[in-house]
Amino acid sequence: MDVDGTTYYIYKNSYALPLGYTYDAYMTREEYDALGALEKQQAMMQAVVLEENTDFIKEITPKTYVLNIPYEAEYDGIIYEEGKFKVTDSEARLRLDYNTRKYSEIYLVFHGLDLSSGRQEKLGMWTKTNTWGSNYTLFRSKASSYYFGYEDIVLNLGYTKRKANETEITFSNRGTFGLEGISLYALPLGKLDDYYAKRTKSTLKDVVISNNKIVGNIDTWKDRMLVFNVPYSKGWTAYVDGEKVEVQEANVMYMAIPITKGSHEIVLKYKTPYLQIGLLISIVSAVMLIGIALLEKKK
Repeated sequence: MDVDGTTYYIYKNSYALPLGYTYDAYMTREEYDALGALEKQQAMMQAVVLEENTDFIKEITPKTYVLNIPYEAEYDGIIYEEGKFKVTDSEARLRLDYNTRKYSEIYLVFHGLDLSSGRQEKLGMWTKTNTWGSNYTLFRSKASSYYFGYEDIVLNLGYTKRKANETEITFSNRGTFGLEGISLYALPLGKLDDYYAKRTKSTLKDVVISNNKIVGNIDTWKDRMLVFNVPYSKGWTAYVDGEKVEVQEANVMYMAIPITKGSHEIVLKYKTPYLQIGLLISIVSAVMLIGIALLEKKK
C-alpha cells in the first residue's frame, strides 16, 4: 500500500489467538518468571500461567528449546573490548554472519547494555537483515525519563527459511557504552502448529460484545481453563450457565475461569470497582458542603 509516496506493508498473523482459548495444563507464575524472554513465549503456548496453584487442571513444566547461534562479527567504526563498546563514527556498522536452523525465528540480544558510562541518554540503531528488512530501535539510559528498566535488549530479526543469514546494524550516534556481550539465538517453530491447534481446539464461539458485557458459548471434552484476551481487573464478574465463578489472573495480565467438560454459556460483566463507594462519598461530601453553606448563611 502506497501513501504519499511511502510504501506500507500489512501482515496477517496466522497464529493470532481468539478472544477466548483454553488450556488443560498450567504452570506457576514463579516458574514462569524464572525463564528467559524467549523461553517464556514458548512456555505460554503450552501451559496457562496462574498466580496460584490449582487442582482443577494438571501442573506441567513446559519444554523450551532455544538455540545459541555462533557468528562472525565485522566491525566498521566500532571498537569492542571486554565490557566496553565504543562507536567512533556516526555511520558505524556491525555485520554479523551466521548459520542457523531453517524455519526459525532469529533474535539478537545485547547483554548488559549500559549507556550511562558514555553519558548518553539514548542510542539508536538500524537493524537490517535478510529475514525482516530494516527496523529502527532506540535504547534509553537511566538518565532518560523514558527508561524502561532493562539492561538486556532483545531484538526480533524475523523468520528465516534459510540456513545462512546476515544482519547489519548501523548506529545513529557516537559514544562509549558498557556492554557485557552480544548473542544470537534461534527459536525453532516446528511445534508451533501443534501448540496453536491445541489452544484453539476449544474456544469461545458466537461471541457478542456490548457495553460492559461479553457473551459466548463453549464446548469442551475435558476440564480446562478458559483464558480471555482481556486485561485482568477486579471489576469483571464471570458466570457459567448463570452460576457465578471466580475470575483468576492468568498469563501475567489477562484473566481466566475454570470450565468443566460439556457445553456452556459464558457471560462476563464489568462494573467499575468501588463505584458505589465513590458515589456514596460524593453524596456525603455534597451534603456536608450544603450544610456548611447553610450554616454560614445563617450566621
